[in-house]
Amino acid sequence: MSIEKEKYIRTGQPHTLADTIALKIKRILQSENVSPMVKASCSWTICSDQLRDILGKEVYNQWFKNVKPIVVSDNVLLLETQSTMATRWISTHYHELVDVLLSLQDKNLTSFFIDPRAVNPNFNLYDSYIGQE
Repeated sequence: MSIEKEKYIRTGQPHTLADTIALKIKRILQSENVSPMVKASCSWTICSDQLRDILGKEVYNQWFKNVKPIVVSDNVLLLETQSTMATRWISTHYHELVDVLLSLQDKNLTSFFIDPRAVNPNFNLYDSYIGQE
């Protein structure tokens, strides 16, 4: 048995920075006193990193790079995509994977993807690109 593992068993305290961070994230996700938006951000950050590792940079950048966490409510992580097309594609091809990754954080946590029009009915993709020039 390694010294670090023995220390963890003996003291019950994390022995590496990664363990400390993982423990803090777990406490945040399980806390009732933390904002649902903070929970959404933490959950999506973890899931997003895992998706990048699993799918590769190219696929991740195409479908998940611009996904934004909105809120966690009733064990559902609400995620905004960049377009209706992205919402449909992710829901059809990657939703199950996302839910499996989220269930590793909290067995009851699931996801729901929405497009910008669901958040802002006045959203106009053309105008948003014109405004960037």
